[in-house]
Amino acid sequence: FGLGVKVAGLATSISYSIALIYTISIFAQKKSSIIVAWNIFKAKKSILKEIFALGSPQTLGLFSISISFMFLNRLVSSIGQIQMNAWTLCTRTDQLLFIPFFGLSAANMALIGQNYGRNNLKRVKEIYKHHLFYSFFIVLILAVFYILLAPILFKIFSNVYAVVQGSVLQVRLLS
Repeated sequence: FGLGVKVAGLATSISYSIALIYTISIFAQKKSSIIVAWNIFKAKKSILKEIFALGSPQTLGLFSISISFMFLNRLVSSIGQIQMNAWTLCTRTDQLLFIPFFGLSAANMALIGQNYGRNNLKRVKEIYKHHLFYSFFIVLILAVFYILLAPILFKIFSNVYAVVQGSVLQVRLLS
């Protein structure tokens, strides 16, 4: 709406806060089929240790990604506003292309976990090989379409010629 980056950031924070308050209210009013015990002192220490052990690597990974993006955003913004807009447009559009891989990865993890649990390592290797093959095939197809359709795609999201050209150049160099 032409209100600037600060207002966009504020609007994002407000929307996340509203979603958090709504989610907490659903649990607090017991409208969810999941029962939440709010007393942390009643939690079993063995379960907390297991949650911590399983969640720590993922948390550290996401933390490192966030820190990396802070440095990368700082670097790109130091080049110029047009480049930062092009960079942001590309990273947001890239996230749309990740959706098939999230689905494939979730399915792959479930299948590998089940077969590993049954000690069927031959099947684990087979699933892994199929996953790599299909992922490579999908990446190849999506990358070709992304590169070819980038000028059309980015014009949908920006009418600033330099931003569109910068986004197209970034996709063609990095994809």
